[in-house]
Amino acid sequence: MSRSFHVPRVLLLVETSRAYGRGIVEGVARYALENGPWSIQFEERSLESSPPEGLKPWRGDGIISRTVSSKTASLLSATKLPLVELFGYPRIGCAQVWTESLTGGRMVAEHFLNCGLREFAYFAYENTWWTENYRESFCQALEEKGYLCRVYPSPSTPRGMPLWHERYRSRVIGWLRSLPYPVGILAAGDPHAVRLLDICRELNVAVPEEVAILGIGNDPVLCETVHPTISSLDVDGQRVGYEAAKLLDRKMSGQRPKDVVYVPPSHVAVRQSTDLLVIEDADVAQAARFIRRFACSGVNIDRVALEVGLSRRVMERRFRQYLGRSPKTEIMRIRIERAKTLLSQTDQTNAAIARQCGFPSPVYFSKAFRREVGMTPNAYRRMRRISRDFGEAAEDPSHAGSFLPPPPRRVRRIQKFSRISRKRRVPRILLLIETSRVYGRKLVEGIARYAWENGPWSIHFEERGLDSSPPAWLKEWWGDGIIVRSTKMKLVRLLRATRLPMVDLFADRRIDSAPEIRPDMNSQAQMAVEHFLRCGLRHFAYFTFEDASWTKRHRTAYCEALAEQGLACHGYDAPATKKTVPVWHEQQRPRLVQWLRSLPRPIGIFTAGDPHASRLLDVCRELKIAVPEELAILGVGNDPVICETVQPTLSSLDLDARSIGFETAKLLDRKMKGKRSAGAVSIPPSHIAVRQSTNIVAIRDSSVAQAMRFIREFACSGIGVTRVAREVGLSSAVLERRFQKHLGHSPKAEIMRIRIEHAKTLLSQTDQTTKSIAHKCGFHRLAYFINAFRNKVGLTPNAYRRMRRISRDLRESVE
Repeated sequence: MSRSFHVPRVLLLVETSRAYGRGIVEGVARYALENGPWSIQFEERSLESSPPEGLKPWRGDGIISRTVSSKTASLLSATKLPLVELFGYPRIGCAQVWTESLTGGRMVAEHFLNCGLREFAYFAYENTWWTENYRESFCQALEEKGYLCRVYPSPSTPRGMPLWHERYRSRVIGWLRSLPYPVGILAAGDPHAVRLLDICRELNVAVPEEVAILGIGNDPVLCETVHPTISSLDVDGQRVGYEAAKLLDRKMSGQRPKDVVYVPPSHVAVRQSTDLLVIEDADVAQAARFIRRFACSGVNIDRVALEVGLSRRVMERRFRQYLGRSPKTEIMRIRIERAKTLLSQTDQTNAAIARQCGFPSPVYFSKAFRREVGMTPNAYRRMRRISRDFGEAAEDPSHAGSFLPPPPRRVRRIQKFSRISRKRRVPRILLLIETSRVYGRKLVEGIARYAWENGPWSIHFEERGLDSSPPAWLKEWWGDGIIVRSTKMKLVRLLRATRLPMVDLFADRRIDSAPEIRPDMNSQAQMAVEHFLRCGLRHFAYFTFEDASWTKRHRTAYCEALAEQGLACHGYDAPATKKTVPVWHEQQRPRLVQWLRSLPRPIGIFTAGDPHASRLLDVCRELKIAVPEELAILGVGNDPVICETVQPTLSSLDLDARSIGFETAKLLDRKMKGKRSAGAVSIPPSHIAVRQSTNIVAIRDSSVAQAMRFIREFACSGIGVTRVAREVGLSSAVLERRFQKHLGHSPKAEIMRIRIEHAKTLLSQTDQTTKSIAHKCGFHRLAYFINAFRNKVGLTPNAYRRMRRISRDLRESVE
């Protein structure tokens, strides 16, 4: 007997402009998947966004918020719904989840001390309760070790003032020059660390050799788009979200949970800005670097002593003198830290992790881990599992120190660091691009990639939303070029008044002085149609909540692509609205329900973006419409915070925003050099990230549908047509005939298509060798794979990889 139950509707008012907020959303979704189902409703926003228009009439069961707006706080209190607040400021009488700053300060202090630093400082541009908490915890941790912390005297900063404003530049320069070098500086956040790094570059202060910088937040858009990359304290936003969801669940169930839950930071993400060892003794420094590199390769004390040309006893005595611990302890520390990373971020077995970390046996690994950490490896993994990444599981890269070099013939001494001052002026570039969407974040990564290869550039940007108002400091800013993406015409007019070289990235506007670079809508439509046709669908629709000119062009391109195939499109007529309303607003729900019920089934629906697809999925769940069996939904943007935090997960078209950002930076560079641009540029999408919402084979012939599902699952396992025919109980000839009838191609062609698509994904997104990719895609010989790939794609695998390299992840390998 079927039993109906209520699915809680939970509203998230959490910024997506920061990695911390995006992690919170993922953590909430993780809890909902494990303990739900929940209907999670949220929109892209920044931390200081205004209250959404749909908050008053919204009907739901609970709210998780993170806001600095008193107006939003009052509206939330007025709803009388169960509420969990995550900003941490005790203004609202509700349950809260805070990041524990005391543990974070101690982790940073320990990291700096392990680098050999003995001078420390704290830097923050603003005096807020949370910057003061981190300052106090960091200073306290250093005092316990007998060290002093020099604190930057923060002026009272006007609200909305960016961290890189020129008004305070001279003050920061004077403070930096007063510090003793080398010094380790904890910045109050990743934006503070980026600004500090920018000033160090202007002053020719070497990072990390003279100033080691560490931020808070571990936002890859900030930490990995500058050079050198910035180390940062990961405050574990995903676990904060998980604990917030658990707290809200108890409140919605009528229980009375404790008022405040504290979540400790996860770890220090070490990058180039703190990758140093400051030790006066050259032999000890060389030994410490050798241990850091090869500790997980099974190195022992005798091997280290041989490397530096000292006896074991002398090396141990000097090690204790300068670092306060033995070489054996340091080797164990490096191994345990590596093991903690693998336990947190991979699915490898304990035996595999023990082997990769240099332990002779899993039993010895478990005992050593429990002794050092206070819990078993499995217990640590369960504790950290909450903060696992929600993306598709990927192979863990092999450790940099997997092979030992041959023993040295002579002792090598460390060369003293020397700087060469360059007089070249670095261009100052302003980015006014939203960080609240994955599209904007990848644009920034692509721009930074171009700056790395053709710069250096001094890139200035701050966290913002697509609809954010013009910043108050804009008139005072000076620089060499601007890249903007915004819906605010007032902002565009202000930028035009500067008469600086500018590139506009908003697809709904054309400015004479800023040639347009946009995603290719025709290519998007063609790719979506081909995807739906491969699924066997014969009915199609287009959905958007916005009545904007760009959505009209997007819909027109999709309808024209269908018309070329002799197919029709069922379009949803979005009502014209003067104000931007969130996609979860109730005012359009009756109209949407009526439209969905009028559609033929099964049908493939192409949406204007991932938020639209998420809302469509939410309404389908309420109406008990099966996805993808009745409605196959495809989004645009491929934002994992949206696509992988709903159930079923959403397929989405990836717009290759990194390539767009790269081409945008190239265009701006030409304009700054006085060269003429080539005109408007359209960038085709990268691929369709196929997830559960379109994982369907809509074919009337059940045998062909079964064969398609089998091919989709096992094509890369080396199957042939004979194996597929045996699976569905048909002869190879009959199966081929039915395939041609319903799909227009043979089973062999379908197997090859899936293998090539998987190979393209691996070539674009991993560093695996071509031979390894060939094996994983079901090709038994490398030469056959290369020939087949060239025949289908028109490029060799290596040429395709080079072409897609621009849109690769910007993470730079650090030994």
